[in-house]
Amino acid sequence: MQGLPPKVLHVVVFSLNIVSCGVQRDAQSLISQTNYLIYISKVSHHTSLADFNGLDEVADAVSTCTKCDLCQSRTNAVPGIGDEESKVLFVGEAPGRSEDLRGRPFVGRAGQILTEALEKAGVSRRDVYITNTVKCRPPKNRNPNKTERESCKDYLDAELRILKPRVICILGNVALKSLLGDDKITSKRGSIIQKDDMLYFPTIHPAAVLYNPQLAHTLEQDIKKLFDIIRLNDGTVN
Repeated sequence: MQGLPPKVLHVVVFSLNIVSCGVQRDAQSLISQTNYLIYISKVSHHTSLADFNGLDEVADAVSTCTKCDLCQSRTNAVPGIGDEESKVLFVGEAPGRSEDLRGRPFVGRAGQILTEALEKAGVSRRDVYITNTVKCRPPKNRNPNKTERESCKDYLDAELRILKPRVICILGNVALKSLLGDDKITSKRGSIIQKDDMLYFPTIHPAAVLYNPQLAHTLEQDIKKLFDIIRLNDGTVN
């Protein structure tokens, strides 16, 4: 236990005393609680949203995050990436296998579909910023649960605060649920929604095209419409 902060050391000793006194406690639970306190002692300077001064700090915090159980199964955490001056922020649901291996968002097949939709709208992927509501891959690519989404909320909020995008393009139901509390992407997609002084533009997740190729046209039309709206307002994307 050498090197532990005094408060954490006190908790460890107190926990060991409880076990030695014969109190019926789950030892594994005590270890988990102690590990959590050690984690808190290391990252307490990033527990407040306002403490993130830049996207590099957000990325550093994401890469070492242990707020939920996804940290135990991930290969890499996946912070956002892209043009920090972009007017458009794309928000997906969570990393997949390719993203988990490479530590970058939307680099698998769904990412290629998004890149192609952007190019057809006359936009380079380098000119936008892309992130996810959850920064670690859920096992077997299942949808992230409420606990996992809430654990990552501070990171997404920090990205929004720092980037100050003009429009947030929501990709799919999970991101729609996280950002707007709705899960009816088919009825919301392709239109601008205003909430709390922010503009949102929901569309289908590019991964949906993998299961239904006919949706490629829908995604492409939505992305084109989004950037046509932006250009109509001031003629530029970033």
